[in-house]
Amino acid sequence: MSDLENLSEEERNRLALFANRLLSDPVASKDVRRIAKKLDPKFQAPDIDLDDRIEAVREEEAKKRKEIEDRMIAAELERKREREHQLCREAGEDPEYIEKIMTDQRIGSYETARKIAKLEKQTATPTAPRDRAAILPGGEDAKALWKNPRKWAQDQAFAFINEHKRNG
Repeated sequence: MSDLENLSEEERNRLALFANRLLSDPVASKDVRRIAKKLDPKFQAPDIDLDDRIEAVREEEAKKRKEIEDRMIAAELERKREREHQLCREAGEDPEYIEKIMTDQRIGSYETARKIAKLEKQTATPTAPRDRAAILPGGEDAKALWKNPRKWAQDQAFAFINEHKRNG
């Protein structure tokens, strides 16, 4: 940029008018002074310096507040986890096993995981055998079983096969 001395009177007036407009607008004025401060660190702008210090303090406080909030959230989650572990123990379940179910099945609820664990432990109600191969013999058949178990089993197998061949 050329020296101001080399400018004509009209150019200096336009430049002065432009500078006046920039400096009289509160938003633009701050931006212009901030740019001037960047270009020349010795430039005096106490309000810009104060704004910068206030912003630095705000950022630091916001960072501290976020850290505190994060710690509080983590503590609350740990308290909830401990309550859920206690409920698991009261229900007779292993909390680690319940959490394994939650992880493996992608379940977000301890209650649902406890229900699944309970269902896994239930056994089916025993039912009576449906074919005669599962029924132990009585009477004469039992004597034959105890006399020669191998021959009795062979006879039973042949009888079962013959019965199924006849019935189709």
